[in-house]
Amino acid sequence: AITAVAVVAERLEVCPPCGGCRQRLAEFGGSSTPVYLGPTTTTLGELLPGAFGRGALG
Repeated sequence: AITAVAVVAERLEVCPPCGGCRQRLAEFGGSSTPVYLGPTTTTLGELLPGAFGRGALG
């Protein structure tokens, strides 16, 4: 399980993860997983509201 994520880039102050990375984070993290984007902190749930996950499979 992913418990936290930090995304940094040499040229961007805030660098959000790409779509493919967000998909993997959704598969192995939870909606409350913290995501650190340089000086900004958010959660996986805020990056992917309404994401399809294990709970939707029943």
